[in-house]
Amino acid sequence: GIVDTILPAADSAGMNENELYLLLGHRTGPDPAGLVRDMMVLADRTGLSRIHLHTYGYYLEIRRSGDAIPEKIQECLLFAAKAAADHAGGQGARVTREGVAAVSQVTAAYGEGSVPGITSSGPYDIIAVPALVAREIRRTVGLGDVISASALAATSWKTG
Repeated sequence: GIVDTILPAADSAGMNENELYLLLGHRTGPDPAGLVRDMMVLADRTGLSRIHLHTYGYYLEIRRSGDAIPEKIQECLLFAAKAAADHAGGQGARVTREGVAAVSQVTAAYGEGSVPGITSSGPYDIIAVPALVAREIRRTVGLGDVISASALAATSWKTG
């Protein structure tokens, strides 16, 4: 019902890789490039113009080309990474190896754009950023919501 009724009425969705799996009804990924592919499948099926995915160490976003400036989306995802690390209340937030590898894998699969972590495929701009992960965090409840909401709220919707 969510895929056939709710998402087609929406413009944007934020999720983690497990939620993507549940929405598609089949195993996703298993790597960042595969997650991007599966995000595009969901977008094509539902008509969503933006999907944001957060997982350990990195964030991915696909957006219909022309809806926003990809470099601004990237800035928003980095802002969301900082907001999530602050919300978690830990110490020493840092970029992970998984995050750096994710950006490289997406670039290898979809091509290198003019800015690292930004590329495109078909009608979609693809943005991949490493996330910040803090040590000794004090809370995780609501962290996915903080990530998705921060990335969405900071985004410029239109290019003009």
